[in-house]
Amino acid sequence: MKPSMKNFLKVSTISLLLICATIISAYSETSYKKPSNLNQAYEMMQNAYKSCMQAVQDFSIEKIDAAALDEKLKLYTFYKQQYEKLTKAEKEKVETPDASSGNQDSNSEQTPVQTTISAELQKKLDAILKYDSSIGQAPEITGGIGKFFRNLFKKSTISDLLSDGYVEFQKGDYQKAAEKFEAAKNKDPQNKTALYYLALSKANAGDAAEAETIINSMYNTLKDEKWAETFRSFTDPWVEANVAFKIGGFDSLDSYKKKIAAGNRKELHGDEYYEKYVNPNTFNYYSESARKEFESIAGIDCGGFVQRVYMDMCKKNGIKPPFSYKVPGRELEDYGTQLEEDGLIPPMSAKPGDFMVLKEHEGWGHAFYFAGRDADGRPLIVEASGEGKVLARPMPDRYYQWYQGTYKFKDMDKIREKMSLPN
Repeated sequence: MKPSMKNFLKVSTISLLLICATIISAYSETSYKKPSNLNQAYEMMQNAYKSCMQAVQDFSIEKIDAAALDEKLKLYTFYKQQYEKLTKAEKEKVETPDASSGNQDSNSEQTPVQTTISAELQKKLDAILKYDSSIGQAPEITGGIGKFFRNLFKKSTISDLLSDGYVEFQKGDYQKAAEKFEAAKNKDPQNKTALYYLALSKANAGDAAEAETIINSMYNTLKDEKWAETFRSFTDPWVEANVAFKIGGFDSLDSYKKKIAAGNRKELHGDEYYEKYVNPNTFNYYSESARKEFESIAGIDCGGFVQRVYMDMCKKNGIKPPFSYKVPGRELEDYGTQLEEDGLIPPMSAKPGDFMVLKEHEGWGHAFYFAGRDADGRPLIVEASGEGKVLARPMPDRYYQWYQGTYKFKDMDKIREKMSLPN
């Protein structure tokens, strides 16, 4: 950039900001021609913007003076304001239900009727908005002197791109809209509003295949997020209650709380378990009094926790669980189907609610729930830990060497499908 241009930009930026307040207040009484509709306002604003940019170049080579440049900026700012006013009026018109039409679904008011999307995909679009209605809300229209300078220096924000894309979408220029929403998606690949309107724009621009890919991906992501949240609703109460680890324990959450409220002892580990309560050779209690004392202790072990959570999910869905009593941890995998291994631990096909098993080592095995992955892809687990209580945490590194497999209970897919539907 030439030194003269750099100096101009510095001086011009300061001077424009200083006169901004007076410019805005002066436009209400200007003699400029007012646009009659949104499309005309958009064209006038674009033409004024191009004229303003040409004036910047002309001023840098002293072809015009500062007064002429200011006039071009005033013209652009005026039409920008007119465009914003008409856009706001159009938005309010769309968002205000027509009294004569009766009650309508709020989502249908936000999104124009689509004619190029199959019935199956439209169902998924409807489901997407049921998962999160904010996804389909019209983006906020940005503008003003701030956006002028962002455009000038090619520093558009994601809000600017969503705004510009939505404007093109309203005008029916779906190709330009798709370009803006694509740029917004590139800035933030997880922005669901950008993805949603990108899919609509692609569909209306004739790119049905890409629209379908985006819609399916969004639907599956939201469905998985819903299930992960639902699964946590079954495990979080155990974590929040700090349920103690008890070797051989099989308390329900309610029975555990009752024992604690009654002042019973909690937590029991292996050495004491075999020394005082259960014969390690016969696995029988040493005596009836030993059994009663053992049963009075509050807590649950790893396999018992996996069972109890699954039993709770089955009960919630009217399904008879495959067990009603404590199953030895080494037999737990017999009640599930092992997921196909793909070199990752757990496999990429694993979903929250699948359980993982560690091989017996130093006389002990372990079972726990997979609960998803963190931002770095590390597996998150929920377990009745030998460290003393039920924990939710990233899987410890030491577990990898003893990994045996990941399993899915028989009716888990049925439970997931039912409990991951939108509200």
